[in-house]
Amino acid sequence: MPLLTARVIRKLDDLSWLGTSLIVLGTNALYAYEAQAAVRIDASMVATGDVDILFDARRRLVMTGEVNEKGLIGALQTVDRSFERAKSKTYTAANKEGYMVDLLEPQDHDRIMREGHKRLSDHPEDLIATTTDSSRWLLNAPKFTATAFDERGLPVRIVTIDPRVYALQKQWIVENDVTRDPAKRYRDEQQARIVAEIATKYLRLRFDDSALSGLPKSFRDLADKLTEDGDTQSHEW
Repeated sequence: MPLLTARVIRKLDDLSWLGTSLIVLGTNALYAYEAQAAVRIDASMVATGDVDILFDARRRLVMTGEVNEKGLIGALQTVDRSFERAKSKTYTAANKEGYMVDLLEPQDHDRIMREGHKRLSDHPEDLIATTTDSSRWLLNAPKFTATAFDERGLPVRIVTIDPRVYALQKQWIVENDVTRDPAKRYRDEQQARIVAEIATKYLRLRFDDSALSGLPKSFRDLADKLTEDGDTQSHEW
């Protein structure tokens, strides 16, 4: 895992936010899956210049010191002082090199209408979570924890979503997000198949497991698209 990504995730873990109110989403989750399965995914599939964080606003965060005043942006600035909230995207923080951290929350229009978008603190520069269609069910998904290693060989604990849910979410994006850039859609499809194979072949997980029963049937049924072709060409990972 790249050093800055690892440092950001470690900071969230040090604050006891990781796995309670915050979990890692997106491409960086692949480091957890490959570590647990003892496989190697091609670098092109894990290359990314950002990290997505899912915020479970139902859980109360414990804050201390400067972080208590500035929330997530304060935590990020203890890792790299150049992190600032993007002017055009209030859910994104970026450092001087352009590395980004995005704060997401599951889609819940009723809650948003009642309470507004969520942030970790009341500080005016803290990130304000945004919602996406594909993340609406993720708080009901089982969590997955594994220890990966950064570029210096130091361990980093990653808490993310179950790999089966990751694969299903990517497949949902492929089939339902008409605004998705074609190049990203292609990578979404490849990631969905790779992670589905890791889950079933290496981690011995099943898509018909009752642990996924909190997800809508229409979402779970996408597994048929991921398992109908037995040859996913794992040698090309």
